[in-house]
Amino acid sequence: MDARSPLVSNFIEAARAVFSSTKLDDHTASALSDVFETITSGRPISRAGRETFPVCALVEPRLDELERTDEGLRDVAQAMRPLLPHIGWKRRQPGKNASDNFMDGHATGMIIGPGGAEDREDVWIGMTIMGPNVRYPDHSHPPEEVYLALSNGAFRQGENEWFDPGIGGVFHNPPGIVHGMRSGDAPMLALWFLPIVPAPAWN
Repeated sequence: MDARSPLVSNFIEAARAVFSSTKLDDHTASALSDVFETITSGRPISRAGRETFPVCALVEPRLDELERTDEGLRDVAQAMRPLLPHIGWKRRQPGKNASDNFMDGHATGMIIGPGGAEDREDVWIGMTIMGPNVRYPDHSHPPEEVYLALSNGAFRQGENEWFDPGIGGVFHNPPGIVHGMRSGDAPMLALWFLPIVPAPAWN
């Protein structure tokens, strides 16, 4: 019997549906295939009432907006909402090119992965919320990564130009690439999906 909570199952199926209706390049499709194959079976959901940060209050208004205005992402937004009390929120330390408001202006929330609503080590699925005009530090990690943008915002890979994939945009970060992101005048929300290699090291 699958121990997975229906709350997590609903989110997985909503995310899978978005990707199924999106034209993906081979690298993105392969990474997502690894993610979804890994999470075929589930774990019990974590307790509710976990620590949050003030910036986390920006998540629900963004979900409200998606539910009202974006048919393609409505199911994802609706599936994310009941998971919010179970998400493991953290803040990372500033790094290269981080804005001065970075610490108070961001949080990362693990949905499926270490400390997440479904606590496991073999995959990381979560979100990043940033307030207006926040620059996330440049960083890299061994696992490849797929982003699903739930708002406007800019991303950068290596020394390439900044780009905004648009709401509902999907893109792939190759393993080890240096990357960063920044919000504009509005908050920024994005989901990320990582098939984890053994003993990940983050820089």
